[in-house]
Amino acid sequence: MQGGLNGKTYETQAPVTGSVALGERLVSAHGDGCLRLFRGGELERAVSAHSGVILDIARVDDQSVVTGGEDGRCLYVDVDGGIKSITDFDRRWVDCVACHKGAGYFACSAGKEVRLVDFRGNQSQAISHPSTVSDLAFDSKGERLAVTHYGGVTIWRLADLDEEPLRLEWTGSHLAVSWSPDDQYLVTAMQENALHGWRLRDQLHMAMSGYSSKPRSLAWVGDKPHLATSGADQLIFWPFDAPEGPMGQTPLSINYRGEAQVACVNAMDGLPMVFAGLEDGTVILAEPEEAPRALLLRGPTGSEVTTLVATHDLSHFLVGDDRGGVFVAPLKAS
Repeated sequence: MQGGLNGKTYETQAPVTGSVALGERLVSAHGDGCLRLFRGGELERAVSAHSGVILDIARVDDQSVVTGGEDGRCLYVDVDGGIKSITDFDRRWVDCVACHKGAGYFACSAGKEVRLVDFRGNQSQAISHPSTVSDLAFDSKGERLAVTHYGGVTIWRLADLDEEPLRLEWTGSHLAVSWSPDDQYLVTAMQENALHGWRLRDQLHMAMSGYSSKPRSLAWVGDKPHLATSGADQLIFWPFDAPEGPMGQTPLSINYRGEAQVACVNAMDGLPMVFAGLEDGTVILAEPEEAPRALLLRGPTGSEVTTLVATHDLSHFLVGDDRGGVFVAPLKAS
């Protein structure tokens, strides 16, 4: 453990694959199968959950998370270290997990198959897709589940999974998916260094290109709103305040340091601001303004940022990197 920049860095030696906030706790997921829980800037507990890499993590509520691992298991883990199995894919990697507490469903995927399991654990439904699933996302009300794969997105209505799903088609591999806060738009990150989006009421296509690398990380910010993305040597904000979303509009951009690529973004709860982590370890905080400015939270470390998250009360934030470093620091003066 090393101190510095008013925070602490924990060297876990296991790449950080994801993170979530649980109230005043921050949880990181790792390549050694462990979850590490931080509270008040200190490591509170390490929980050995999976045999092998944790491939995805999602928040359930302030007391628990759902995880997927290369051991084929989808698990429910609480802040006290309790572990329950949600479903087992018999050693097939569980690449994606999602949860919507209001809907009462966990979703997880392995290969082409997505399983929906209710919170009581007594109902499991499997739905298949044309190719390997790359991401899952519930809409804000928990009424629909978006599933990305090669060729586009499949949207299922949870009230009737026997109903023919809505298929949004666009050639190429779609790696990540995100609903706009008002559920009017759906945006995917693509293999081809671009984003693709749809206005859902009429399936209007929206192409957002010009990236120098894959924009795998997406975050919605502000009331208008804007979509912040990784994938360039600048932090990009696409405006969605017009009837056709970003089409015909110029994105805002912030270039803080030289040629380092933005690797990861995440929004702050309740504030129109975004964390951005760069490939060289730099972390900045910025907001989509006509004359955008960035606040430096951490300088370069030489390790690529893989995840960022802040507590719900914005007292602390966590940065994970590809070498297993976890940096935890206060956001507010004590």
